[in-house]
Amino acid sequence: MSKITTKTIISDKIEEIEEKTLYNSNFYIKDYQRGYRWEPKQVEDLLEDIYTFSEEDLKLKYCLQPLIVKKIENISNQQSLSVMANGNNDNEVNDENFEKKNWELIDGQQRLTTIWLILNICNETMPRPKPLPYNIFYENVRLIDNEYITIAKDTIGKWFAKFGPVKDDKIYLIQSTIRNRVQFIWYEVDQNAHSNDIFKKINIGKIPLTNAELFKAQLLNRDTLNETKEKTNVEFEKIAMEWDKIEQSLHDNDFWYFISNDTNDEKTRIDFLLELKAKQIQNEEKIETKIQENDNLFSFITINNFINKKHLENPEKSIFELQVEIWKEIVQIHDTLKAFSKNQETYHYIGFLVCIKTKSKDAYIEQLISKIKNKKKSEIKTILLNDVYNELKKIDLDQLDYETDKTKIKNVLLFFNIFTLVESLTDSKFSFKNFKDKKTSWDIEHIHARATDQEILQLNDINKRIELLNGIKTEFVNLDYKDKVEEIDEYIEQKLNPSNPKITSEQFLKFYCEMTDLCGDFDENGIGNLTLLDSKTNRSYGNNLYPSKRREIIKRDKGEIFIPVCTKNVFLKMYTEKADNMMKWTNQDALDYKKAIQDALDKFKNIVEEANK
Repeated sequence: MSKITTKTIISDKIEEIEEKTLYNSNFYIKDYQRGYRWEPKQVEDLLEDIYTFSEEDLKLKYCLQPLIVKKIENISNQQSLSVMANGNNDNEVNDENFEKKNWELIDGQQRLTTIWLILNICNETMPRPKPLPYNIFYENVRLIDNEYITIAKDTIGKWFAKFGPVKDDKIYLIQSTIRNRVQFIWYEVDQNAHSNDIFKKINIGKIPLTNAELFKAQLLNRDTLNETKEKTNVEFEKIAMEWDKIEQSLHDNDFWYFISNDTNDEKTRIDFLLELKAKQIQNEEKIETKIQENDNLFSFITINNFINKKHLENPEKSIFELQVEIWKEIVQIHDTLKAFSKNQETYHYIGFLVCIKTKSKDAYIEQLISKIKNKKKSEIKTILLNDVYNELKKIDLDQLDYETDKTKIKNVLLFFNIFTLVESLTDSKFSFKNFKDKKTSWDIEHIHARATDQEILQLNDINKRIELLNGIKTEFVNLDYKDKVEEIDEYIEQKLNPSNPKITSEQFLKFYCEMTDLCGDFDENGIGNLTLLDSKTNRSYGNNLYPSKRREIIKRDKGEIFIPVCTKNVFLKMYTEKADNMMKWTNQDALDYKKAIQDALDKFKNIVEEANK
């Protein structure tokens, strides 16, 4: 079983040196690794980060990426980094008061080496150099390794030199910060593990070391326990079963896309729950490690340091007990969200809010977890109603325009769909899974569309004009408009003869509009002529006339293609009070459709007002 913890370079607390630091350790790098390869920019970036951090609160820790190690008995007498950098081992620690530990370093060589080189440069200017806390040995040293190490040393020296007269003060500050406040995530694999296999898996992305994997390895580490073996096994089996159950739950796409907009299949989804808990901790508690949310191990480091803080405050509680408490809270977050997904109202209102808040800083689930803490079911419902209403209350349907208000229009149309299902007497649910499918992008599409006047006026190519009219003629054939088919044929023959064109752009526009108006007598960009369609369906008919769109929607719906309920209703004219012509989208159809949307908004407003009384 892997062990996960954090370790500083050294510590002023004697009781921590043995288990919580890298002090008196030797690290062995075998030939399957490529050696040290950091460029000057990477070295400078690490120095800048540490320098910036050194001026922060002294209680804070600076956490680096994982060291993956395996305990070994001995290190063969190969060349050390001390010899490569200095030509001798004078700075190497050899403290007989503490056991010298030998580790095979499987991953983390670049940062561990750079930290050593920085401390080594610091020692060169100190009147009383401090022994370096650890050393690194190599199975084989190549010329290129020496070259990169020399470049790194020069880079560090030049970086310190820029401080001029106060150089020594900065060196002391960096040295002190590294020795006492920098810490690595320590990932110790089983001694029987095959190092080469682990290294290969890491480097091809098979062991991404996600927050979840690190937390799980730490949580299920039996070496942290003092309880009886029987109790340990029962507890571990329970946690392992819960973990598997939650992972399976999150891989149900109907549930996942209800709570998340993340379509990245490679990401460990349980990381999402850890991140929710970590952000909750960051917002509610004072933690001792400064870590940014964009750090790829933000969740693990935040939770780990919170647990350590609680353990220091209450030593009677073991690390494992505190880890289990955090795990139970994560399970509770999952179970709460799962319960929300099973309720018609909470499913649709939460799903709607998650869907429209696409920026990570506005992620709704994070806000929701904070808002509903210690709240009753009725209070939670009111919170959701208010949150949905706040997204819609300033929207005026009469002012919405396709060219300038696409986001607002999309949100209104999505709300219309989810509210229709909430108000229905069925258990039908909006499919956020299909709506967020990364293979499909959703468009706001005109119900009745035709080329704009400007497009027609600029269409001077006779063959393109003929092609456009032939497309309309094909639709009229399907509608059995025989007289109009003949009229188009006659127009093409008499007016659009390529050898003798007898028509101006304005005249052609007039005829085009006469024909397209037979399927829809206007072409506006208001919401009364707009609906939600997936890009595949939209591309299948582009700017075709209303009848062909209607036919395609009905065809796709029969083929079990996801079509939002209100989109289907539009093309079936379910919102039209007097539908006397199913093959034409009229101004009255658009007005009735817009009225249906407004009625839904008004009814929802009344529901919200009633809930807030």
